[in-house]
Amino acid sequence: MERIKEHLERFLITWGVILVLNQLFLFHGCFYPNCLIAALPHTGVIAFLFVAFTFEKVGDKTKSKKNQEKELISHKEVASPRINSDDSLESKKPDNNQSVHSKPIPSTQNIKKTPDDSLTVIRETSPEIAKKIEYRNIIPYLDFRNIECFYHFTERRNLKSILQSGGLMSFQELRNRQINVIHVSNDLSWELDAKKGLSNYIRLALVKNHPMFWKAKYEMNFELIWIQIDREIATWENTKFTDKNATDKNVKLGNDLGFLKTIDYDAIHKSKDGYNTLHEEEKKHAQSEILVERFIPKKYFLNLSELERMI
Repeated sequence: MERIKEHLERFLITWGVILVLNQLFLFHGCFYPNCLIAALPHTGVIAFLFVAFTFEKVGDKTKSKKNQEKELISHKEVASPRINSDDSLESKKPDNNQSVHSKPIPSTQNIKKTPDDSLTVIRETSPEIAKKIEYRNIIPYLDFRNIECFYHFTERRNLKSILQSGGLMSFQELRNRQINVIHVSNDLSWELDAKKGLSNYIRLALVKNHPMFWKAKYEMNFELIWIQIDREIATWENTKFTDKNATDKNVKLGNDLGFLKTIDYDAIHKSKDGYNTLHEEEKKHAQSEILVERFIPKKYFLNLSELERMI
Protein backbone atom coordinates (compact mmCIF):
# COMPACT_ATOMS: atom_id res chain seq x y z
CA MET A 1 0.00 0.00 0.00
CA GLU A 2 2.86 2.34 0.88
CA ARG A 3 4.54 1.65 -2.47
CA ILE A 4 1.32 2.44 -4.40
CA LYS A 5 0.97 5.70 -2.48
CA GLU A 6 4.58 6.60 -3.32
CA HIS A 7 4.00 5.84 -7.02
CA LEU A 8 0.79 7.91 -7.12
CA GLU A 9 2.40 10.88 -5.36
CA ARG A 10 5.34 10.95 -7.76
CA PHE A 11 3.04 10.56 -10.77
CA LEU A 12 0.82 13.52 -9.76
CA ILE A 13 3.81 15.77 -9.10
CA THR A 14 5.41 14.81 -12.43
CA TRP A 15 2.13 15.30 -14.29
CA GLY A 16 1.71 18.76 -12.79
CA VAL A 17 5.21 19.83 -13.82
CA ILE A 18 4.82 18.48 -17.38
CA LEU A 19 1.38 20.11 -17.72
CA VAL A 20 2.74 23.55 -16.72
CA LEU A 21 5.71 23.23 -19.13
CA ASN A 22 3.37 22.06 -21.91
CA GLN A 23 1.13 25.13 -21.50
CA LEU A 24 4.08 27.52 -21.32
CA PHE A 25 6.03 26.28 -24.34
CA LEU A 26 3.44 24.66 -26.65
CA PHE A 27 0.27 26.64 -25.90
CA HIS A 28 1.85 30.07 -25.42
CA GLY A 29 1.01 30.28 -21.72
CA CYS A 30 -2.66 29.39 -22.14
CA PHE A 31 -4.15 28.21 -18.81
CA TYR A 32 -7.81 28.54 -19.72
CA PRO A 33 -9.90 25.45 -18.82
CA ASN A 34 -10.31 24.36 -22.48
CA CYS A 35 -6.52 24.55 -23.00
CA LEU A 36 -5.83 22.52 -19.85
CA ILE A 37 -8.44 19.89 -20.72
CA ALA A 38 -6.97 19.50 -24.21
CA ALA A 39 -3.50 18.98 -22.72
CA LEU A 40 -4.48 16.43 -20.04
CA PRO A 41 -4.37 13.19 -22.13
CA HIS A 42 -0.93 13.48 -23.71
CA THR A 43 0.73 15.04 -20.65
CA GLY A 44 -0.73 12.29 -18.48
CA VAL A 45 0.71 9.60 -20.78
CA ILE A 46 4.14 11.28 -20.74
CA ALA A 47 4.08 11.54 -16.93
CA PHE A 48 3.06 7.89 -16.58
CA LEU A 49 5.87 6.67 -18.86
CA PHE A 50 8.43 8.88 -17.10
CA VAL A 51 7.46 7.66 -13.63
CA ALA A 52 7.28 4.01 -14.75
CA PHE A 53 10.74 4.21 -16.34
CA THR A 54 12.42 5.96 -13.39
CA PHE A 55 10.85 3.60 -10.83
CA GLU A 56 12.03 0.61 -12.84
CA LYS A 57 15.62 1.92 -12.73
CA VAL A 58 15.38 2.72 -9.02
CA GLY A 59 13.91 -0.73 -8.34
CA ASP A 60 16.79 -2.44 -10.14
CA LYS A 61 19.37 -0.47 -8.14
CA THR A 62 17.58 -1.24 -4.85
CA LYS A 63 17.50 -4.96 -5.59
CA SER A 64 21.19 -4.93 -6.49
CA LYS A 65 22.10 -3.18 -3.25
CA LYS A 66 20.09 -5.68 -1.17
CA ASN A 67 21.82 -8.59 -2.90
CA GLN A 68 25.23 -7.11 -2.08
CA GLU A 69 24.27 -6.73 1.58
CA LYS A 70 23.17 -10.37 1.71
CA GLU A 71 26.50 -11.46 0.24
CA LEU A 72 28.45 -9.52 2.86
CA ILE A 73 26.41 -10.98 5.70
CA SER A 74 26.41 -14.60 4.60
CA HIS A 75 29.91 -14.63 2.94
CA LYS A 76 28.41 -17.00 0.44
CA GLU A 77 28.17 -16.78 -3.31
CA VAL A 78 24.74 -16.24 -4.65
CA ALA A 79 24.04 -19.12 -6.96
CA SER A 80 22.52 -18.09 -10.24
CA PRO A 81 19.47 -20.12 -11.34
CA ARG A 82 20.29 -23.08 -13.53
CA ILE A 83 19.09 -22.74 -17.11
CA ASN A 84 18.38 -25.80 -19.13
CA SER A 85 20.20 -25.08 -22.39
CA ASP A 86 18.01 -27.47 -24.35
CA ASP A 87 14.85 -25.77 -23.12
CA SER A 88 16.14 -22.27 -23.88
CA LEU A 89 17.22 -23.24 -27.38
CA GLU A 90 13.94 -25.00 -28.01
CA SER A 91 11.97 -21.95 -26.92
CA LYS A 92 13.89 -19.80 -29.40
CA LYS A 93 13.13 -22.01 -32.39
CA PRO A 94 10.79 -20.17 -34.77
CA ASP A 95 7.43 -21.66 -35.46
CA ASN A 96 7.22 -22.84 -39.06
CA ASN A 97 3.77 -21.26 -39.36
CA GLN A 98 4.89 -17.96 -37.91
CA SER A 99 6.49 -15.12 -39.85
CA VAL A 100 10.06 -14.26 -38.94
CA HIS A 101 9.20 -10.56 -39.04
CA SER A 102 8.02 -9.10 -35.73
CA LYS A 103 6.25 -6.18 -37.42
CA PRO A 104 3.45 -6.54 -39.99
CA ILE A 105 4.51 -5.60 -43.49
CA PRO A 106 2.02 -3.17 -45.05
CA SER A 107 0.45 -4.73 -48.08
CA THR A 108 -0.16 -2.84 -51.26
CA GLN A 109 -3.52 -1.29 -51.98
CA ASN A 110 -6.04 -3.48 -53.72
CA ILE A 111 -7.93 -2.12 -56.69
CA LYS A 112 -11.41 -3.36 -57.47
CA LYS A 113 -14.12 -2.52 -60.00
CA THR A 114 -17.69 -2.03 -58.85
CA PRO A 115 -20.25 -4.07 -60.81
CA ASP A 116 -22.56 -1.13 -61.60
CA ASP A 117 -20.40 1.42 -63.33
CA SER A 118 -16.80 0.12 -63.19
CA LEU A 119 -15.67 2.83 -60.77
CA THR A 120 -12.31 2.18 -59.19
CA VAL A 121 -12.51 1.35 -55.49
CA ILE A 122 -9.39 1.88 -53.39
CA ARG A 123 -9.14 -0.41 -50.40
CA GLU A 124 -6.62 0.64 -47.79
CA THR A 125 -5.03 -2.52 -46.42
CA SER A 126 -2.10 -0.94 -44.53
CA PRO A 127 -2.32 -1.40 -40.73
CA GLU A 128 -2.33 2.37 -40.19
CA ILE A 129 -1.45 5.66 -41.85
CA ALA A 130 1.94 7.13 -40.92
CA LYS A 131 1.64 10.12 -38.56
CA LYS A 132 3.64 13.29 -38.02
CA ILE A 133 6.13 13.32 -35.14
CA GLU A 134 4.08 15.85 -33.14
CA TYR A 135 0.68 14.38 -34.16
CA ARG A 136 -0.59 14.24 -30.56
CA ASN A 137 -0.41 18.04 -30.28
CA ILE A 138 -2.12 18.93 -33.57
CA ILE A 139 -5.76 18.20 -32.61
CA PRO A 140 -5.46 20.06 -29.25
CA TYR A 141 -4.00 23.05 -31.08
CA LEU A 142 -6.87 23.04 -33.60
CA ASP A 143 -9.24 22.92 -30.61
CA PHE A 144 -7.47 25.96 -29.20
CA ARG A 145 -7.98 27.74 -32.54
CA ASN A 146 -11.67 26.69 -32.75
CA ILE A 147 -11.20 24.71 -35.95
CA GLU A 148 -13.81 21.94 -35.69
CA CYS A 149 -13.31 20.30 -39.10
CA PHE A 150 -12.07 20.89 -42.65
CA TYR A 151 -14.21 21.42 -45.76
CA HIS A 152 -14.20 20.29 -49.39
CA PHE A 153 -16.82 21.32 -51.93
CA THR A 154 -17.75 19.46 -55.10
CA GLU A 155 -20.57 19.23 -57.65
CA ARG A 156 -23.49 17.22 -56.34
CA ARG A 157 -23.41 14.90 -59.37
CA ASN A 158 -19.94 13.73 -58.28
CA LEU A 159 -21.24 12.45 -54.96
CA LYS A 160 -22.26 8.99 -56.18
CA SER A 161 -18.86 8.23 -57.67
CA ILE A 162 -17.08 9.62 -54.58
CA LEU A 163 -18.97 7.31 -52.24
CA GLN A 164 -18.80 4.28 -54.55
CA SER A 165 -15.05 4.68 -55.08
CA GLY A 166 -14.48 4.84 -51.33
CA GLY A 167 -13.61 8.51 -50.82
CA LEU A 168 -12.07 11.66 -52.26
CA MET A 169 -9.22 11.41 -54.76
CA SER A 170 -6.75 13.97 -56.01
CA PHE A 171 -6.88 15.24 -59.59
CA GLN A 172 -3.86 13.08 -60.47
CA GLU A 173 -5.38 10.00 -58.85
CA LEU A 174 -8.63 10.48 -60.79
CA ARG A 175 -6.65 10.59 -64.03
CA ASN A 176 -4.63 7.51 -63.06
CA ARG A 177 -7.86 5.57 -62.36
CA GLN A 178 -9.56 7.02 -65.45
CA ILE A 179 -12.52 8.25 -63.41
CA ASN A 180 -14.53 11.02 -65.05
CA VAL A 181 -15.98 13.69 -62.75
CA ILE A 182 -17.35 17.21 -63.06
CA HIS A 183 -14.52 19.57 -62.11
CA VAL A 184 -15.45 22.79 -60.33
CA SER A 185 -12.03 24.38 -60.87
CA ASN A 186 -10.69 25.67 -64.19
CA ASP A 187 -7.72 24.69 -66.35
CA LEU A 188 -5.58 27.50 -64.94
CA SER A 189 -5.96 26.13 -61.42
CA TRP A 190 -4.84 22.66 -62.58
CA GLU A 191 -1.85 24.13 -64.40
CA LEU A 192 -0.76 26.07 -61.32
CA ASP A 193 -1.13 22.97 -59.15
CA ALA A 194 0.97 20.98 -61.63
CA LYS A 195 3.73 23.62 -61.63
CA LYS A 196 3.86 23.57 -57.83
CA GLY A 197 3.81 19.74 -57.71
CA LEU A 198 0.40 19.67 -56.03
CA SER A 199 -1.66 17.71 -58.58
CA ASN A 200 -1.70 14.68 -56.29
CA TYR A 201 -3.16 16.59 -53.35
CA ILE A 202 -6.79 17.10 -52.31
CA ARG A 203 -7.39 20.69 -51.24
CA LEU A 204 -9.44 21.41 -48.11
CA ALA A 205 -10.59 24.75 -46.70
CA LEU A 206 -10.76 25.79 -43.05
CA VAL A 207 -14.00 27.73 -43.55
CA LYS A 208 -17.15 27.27 -45.66
CA ASN A 209 -17.54 30.94 -46.63
CA HIS A 210 -14.92 30.58 -49.37
CA PRO A 211 -14.70 32.82 -52.47
CA MET A 212 -13.93 29.86 -54.76
CA PHE A 213 -17.18 28.24 -53.63
CA TRP A 214 -19.30 31.28 -54.50
CA LYS A 215 -17.51 31.76 -57.81
CA ALA A 216 -18.20 28.16 -58.87
CA LYS A 217 -21.78 28.32 -57.61
CA TYR A 218 -22.90 31.52 -59.33
CA GLU A 219 -20.51 32.10 -62.24
CA MET A 220 -20.36 28.45 -63.35
CA ASN A 221 -23.89 27.59 -62.19
CA PHE A 222 -22.88 24.42 -60.30
CA GLU A 223 -24.99 22.69 -57.64
CA LEU A 224 -22.36 22.42 -54.94
CA ILE A 225 -22.24 20.44 -51.72
CA TRP A 226 -19.85 20.54 -48.77
CA ILE A 227 -18.03 17.49 -47.42
CA GLN A 228 -16.89 17.91 -43.82
CA ILE A 229 -13.56 16.19 -43.14
CA ASP A 230 -12.27 14.92 -39.80
CA ARG A 231 -9.28 16.86 -38.43
CA GLU A 232 -7.44 13.55 -38.01
CA ILE A 233 -6.10 13.94 -41.56
CA ALA A 234 -3.98 16.89 -40.36
CA THR A 235 -1.90 14.43 -38.31
CA TRP A 236 -0.96 12.33 -41.36
CA GLU A 237 2.72 12.43 -42.24
CA ASN A 238 2.27 13.65 -45.85
CA THR A 239 -0.42 16.27 -45.19
CA LYS A 240 0.68 19.83 -45.97
CA PHE A 241 -0.57 23.23 -44.78
CA THR A 242 -0.63 26.57 -46.64
CA ASP A 243 -0.90 30.16 -45.38
CA LYS A 244 -2.90 31.25 -48.48
CA ASN A 245 -4.61 29.67 -51.46
CA ALA A 246 -2.23 27.01 -52.77
CA THR A 247 -2.20 28.66 -56.23
CA ASP A 248 -1.10 32.06 -54.88
CA LYS A 249 2.36 33.00 -56.19
CA ASN A 250 3.49 34.04 -52.69
CA VAL A 251 2.05 31.03 -50.85
CA LYS A 252 4.09 29.32 -48.16
CA LEU A 253 3.78 25.60 -47.44
CA GLY A 254 4.71 23.54 -44.41
CA ASN A 255 3.90 20.17 -42.90
CA ASP A 256 4.48 20.47 -39.16
CA LEU A 257 2.83 21.95 -36.08
CA GLY A 258 5.17 24.94 -36.15
CA PHE A 259 3.90 25.96 -39.58
CA LEU A 260 0.28 25.26 -38.60
CA LYS A 261 0.70 27.91 -35.90
CA THR A 262 1.65 30.56 -38.51
CA ILE A 263 -1.77 30.44 -40.21
CA ASP A 264 -3.88 33.59 -39.69
CA TYR A 265 -6.84 32.14 -37.76
CA ASP A 266 -8.23 35.61 -37.00
CA ALA A 267 -8.73 36.22 -40.73
CA ILE A 268 -10.30 32.77 -41.12
CA HIS A 269 -12.86 33.36 -38.37
CA LYS A 270 -13.57 36.95 -39.49
CA SER A 271 -14.39 35.66 -42.98
CA LYS A 272 -17.36 33.76 -41.52
CA ASP A 273 -19.11 37.10 -40.91
CA GLY A 274 -18.46 38.35 -44.43
CA TYR A 275 -15.57 37.82 -46.79
CA ASN A 276 -15.92 41.27 -48.35
CA THR A 277 -15.38 42.97 -44.98
CA LEU A 278 -11.74 41.77 -44.95
CA HIS A 279 -8.88 43.81 -46.36
CA GLU A 280 -6.91 42.34 -49.26
CA GLU A 281 -4.20 40.60 -47.23
CA GLU A 282 -6.77 39.09 -44.85
CA LYS A 283 -8.72 37.74 -47.84
CA LYS A 284 -5.63 35.85 -48.96
CA HIS A 285 -4.91 34.41 -45.51
CA ALA A 286 -8.55 33.39 -45.04
CA GLN A 287 -8.01 30.97 -47.96
CA SER A 288 -5.38 28.90 -46.12
CA GLU A 289 -5.65 25.24 -47.07
CA ILE A 290 -5.00 21.71 -45.89
CA LEU A 291 -3.49 19.54 -48.65
CA VAL A 292 -4.02 15.79 -48.33
CA GLU A 293 -2.04 13.43 -50.54
CA ARG A 294 -3.87 11.23 -53.04
CA PHE A 295 -6.89 9.87 -51.15
CA ILE A 296 -9.21 10.52 -48.19
CA PRO A 297 -11.32 7.46 -47.23
CA LYS A 298 -14.99 8.24 -46.74
CA LYS A 299 -14.83 7.06 -43.13
CA TYR A 300 -13.30 10.50 -42.43
CA PHE A 301 -16.42 12.28 -43.79
CA LEU A 302 -18.15 13.71 -40.72
CA ASN A 303 -21.42 14.25 -42.61
CA LEU A 304 -21.35 10.88 -44.38
CA SER A 305 -24.93 9.96 -43.43
CA GLU A 306 -26.23 13.22 -44.83
CA LEU A 307 -24.25 12.76 -48.05
CA GLU A 308 -25.57 9.22 -48.53
CA ARG A 309 -29.14 10.53 -48.36
CA MET A 310 -28.38 13.02 -51.16
CA ILE A 311 -27.74 10.32 -53.77
